[in-house]
Amino acid sequence: MRWVVASLIAVIVVLCGCFWALFGDPCAPQACAHGEDVPLSVPLPEDSARWVASGPRSSDGGPDEPDIVKKFARDDVWKFSRGDDLEVTHWDGSRRRSMTPRLPEGFYVGDIDGMASDDLWIAGTIMGPPMPVDPTGPSGVVVHWNGREWTRVPVPANVVRLAPVGRDDVWGLFDGKIVHWDGRAWSPASVPDVPMPDSAGGEDPGALLSDIVALAADDVWAVGTVTTNLCCDQWVHHREVVMHWDGRSWRLLDLKIRGTDLGEGVPDGEGGLWISARREGEPLIMLHHRDGRWSKRTLPLPPGLRAPEAPDLVRTESGDLLLTATAYSTEGGAPVSVEYTLTDAATRATPAPS
Repeated sequence: MRWVVASLIAVIVVLCGCFWALFGDPCAPQACAHGEDVPLSVPLPEDSARWVASGPRSSDGGPDEPDIVKKFARDDVWKFSRGDDLEVTHWDGSRRRSMTPRLPEGFYVGDIDGMASDDLWIAGTIMGPPMPVDPTGPSGVVVHWNGREWTRVPVPANVVRLAPVGRDDVWGLFDGKIVHWDGRAWSPASVPDVPMPDSAGGEDPGALLSDIVALAADDVWAVGTVTTNLCCDQWVHHREVVMHWDGRSWRLLDLKIRGTDLGEGVPDGEGGLWISARREGEPLIMLHHRDGRWSKRTLPLPPGLRAPEAPDLVRTESGDLLLTATAYSTEGGAPVSVEYTLTDAATRATPAPS
């Protein structure tokens, strides 16, 4: 429930901004120095895949979060329904059984993945209420299904993303840093340094990875953005961070993408992957990698909408890719939910000639 987490963070930011504004804080929102922005640049050829928009529809309380489905066979289908509380069910060909694990109160789903029906992972964060017993400790939660039971796997992090490639071979992000699970313990990965630009008038820039996607044991991708925090909730997106694991080491790529924030990734079903990218006030952009080539597809908003944000990217039970985002009406500013669907046949589209 990323939109819930984002909403809570936004509320906290607003309240803190109001508090400090009352007491003359120099970094109140209206007093923030904007610094030098980074122009949007995505120098990739256009992709021919056709994402079909639907909506808008009312988004009171946040956008609907589609179910996550793991289909290992016709009679072996897991469904993870994300709502106020996570519900997990399993279809064995004749009936559907509840398989929901025991999770802490205040738990919100961050990631769900797995390689087999007896090797599933759920990761998330305790947002409260109630808050953790030790509010200074990590709030990340990971549980694993081994075919018999769900077990809790300790994680020293708040935000966790997972990319399993084998039973004892799981890549993850702990608060934006790459780690690896060998079946016994988590260990930090050795990754290349990311070149850092000037601060652009705010805090020193930092590289934060937002998602990690495994296509194979020797084909793992981690994506994110180098950003500078100017003040409060104002950010400058300097450049993309795209790292690739080839089975031996992590390598940093430079796609010359500037001024946009990379979000979630998902396999395209044909050996490649899609990655969402957004910039405030601009249409969403989908980056596509397959067969060693990169391309992009811009997703225009339906008329009367602006400022798409918080895209959620999943594969549905029918095999389609579904991107759900929140946008705002140009008249009145009401939040609405917009969906973009890429059908299973469309995932086979190849980059258009440059």
